[in-house]
Amino acid sequence: MIAFEVYLNGEKLCTAGIGELGVLTAMLNWTHVRKIGTKEIPPEDLEVSVTGMDSSTGEFPKWLRRAVALGDEIRIKIIRTARVDDPVERPALSGGPQEIEKQAFRIQAKEWGWSIKE
Repeated sequence: MIAFEVYLNGEKLCTAGIGELGVLTAMLNWTHVRKIGTKEIPPEDLEVSVTGMDSSTGEFPKWLRRAVALGDEIRIKIIRTARVDDPVERPALSGGPQEIEKQAFRIQAKEWGWSIKE
């Protein structure tokens, strides 16, 4: 399978991969806001994250979410491998496409400290 090896300042943080069908994402985020929803965050925030979507199981695995700082070096090596690290989280979603989209939004909103009124 295609996988990402993610390094921070030369230290390997994880090897992430989905398998045959899905999405694998590595992101570097810089945020400069006071709040996201009701969640207070530092005035300036940098983080690296590695997540995915496994189309065969309906899971949204998460391997990494970590703060980084100015001067840090992040390297992502794209490899082909038979083995990857276990995700630290593996939320599973079910239902039709619209219900899965709602569930994914709720998960993200919770991470941001938002509350959703139904």
